[in-house]
Formats: sequence, structure tokens, C-alpha cells
Amino acid sequence: MVLLILAMAWPGCVAAAPCVGAALDRPLPGAMDARQVSVDVPTARFPGLWQQGRVDGLTYRIFGDGTAVLSDDPGAPRWQVRIECAAATCRTTATGVPDAGADRIADALGRCLMGQDVTAADLRRAAPAFPTGLSNDVPDRGRSLPPAAALATAAGQAPRRAVAQCMPDPALFGDTPAQTVQRMLLAAGQDPGPDDGVLGARSRAALRAALGPGSDADVPHAILALLAMRCGG
Repeated sequence: MVLLILAMAWPGCVAAAPCVGAALDRPLPGAMDARQVSVDVPTARFPGLWQQGRVDGLTYRIFGDGTAVLSDDPGAPRWQVRIECAAATCRTTATGVPDAGADRIADALGRCLMGQDVTAADLRRAAPAFPTGLSNDVPDRGRSLPPAAALATAAGQAPRRAVAQCMPDPALFGDTPAQTVQRMLLAAGQDPGPDDGVLGARSRAALRAALGPGSDADVPHAILALLAMRCGG
């Protein structure tokens, strides 16, 4: 177990309402499955009311006492980062070895606790870098997703102008191409099932409903088609 304590100074005052609102009822930008959770008997670990959700594949909890927790798993985490803000300072304590880039999200959570605005791009493990490109044998899991133009190049076709000129919401880009398909399907009004990056029967059925038979066989092309739909192509 590794214990790391960092002190971060932010402008402002912790008395300000966090970026999710004083009642914690405004979803964190770019968060998936954001919801309010409450307990009848508060404890030191769960003080009454909090907002819980996922950002870039990680679980966050924002509490009403000026603290937040970021972890890799809500039930049995391998690591977690606790953010505590008071006056003009946020103190971050990491237990275990956080995933690469978790500190970037923890910094953004600290700014949120201090009442500063944060964006969906701030709440990602790596700052957006465009483009990166994909090879033709893109696996369904375990790879970062590039932007539409790079996907089009990987698929062996020129990017469509409508897609290239329409920048999708960064929150739609998941950790893998499959997770991105699921988020785009949900945004398109389909029901792909859990946002877990696994193209199961439910996700594939949603793909076929949105794009037609056979569309679930080629994930990069499916992403291009869903992007084109969002951009009116």
C-alpha cells in the first residue's frame, strides 16, 4: 500500500458551492450514471448525502462536507484518492497506486469542490490529443479511441466533411471503441445496456436498430456512421 499526500492550492474559498450545486443535484460535467445517494445514518465514510458517478472509467463521489473520493471501483477498489478542501487549499491523499492520469481528474474534482467550473475534458485521465490514428485490426477492448478523422483513416476511407466539421461531445468518447459505441447509441436514443465497454447482445441489437443489419460487425465504421448521424450526414 502506498500513501501519497499532496497539497494543492486553489484560488477561491471552500465555502462556495461546489460545481455540482449545493444540493449535489447537478451532474458533474461529462459524468456517466451521475446520481444522488443518501443514507439515513451518516458515518465518517459516507456523510449523509453525496453524488456518485463515473468519469473516464473511474468512480467518483462528491460529498456535501467539501470532500470527494476517486477510485477504480466503487465496491472493492485497488486504490482511491481522497480530496479534502478547506479555506483556499485542497489536500489529496492517495491510498494504493492510482492509475495513470487519476491525479488529473483528482485535481479537477478539487477545483469543483472549490466552486470553480470544470469541463468534461478536465475530467479525463489525459488531455485530448488529436489525432492519434488506429490500425486496421483495432481490437474491441483495451485501446484508446481517436477522433473521427483518425478513425476514418484507420477504416481506409477519407473523413467525411460533415464528420470532420462536427466535433462530438468529449463525454461520448469512452476508454475503448466499444464503450464509445455504447455512449453514442445512448445519445441517439437507443438502449445499448450498461456503459461497460462490452458489446453484448443488447448493445449489438441497439447498433442494428440504429444502423441496420451487419453494423455490429465493424466497430470503427459503426462509430463513423453514428458520428455522421449526429452531424446530420
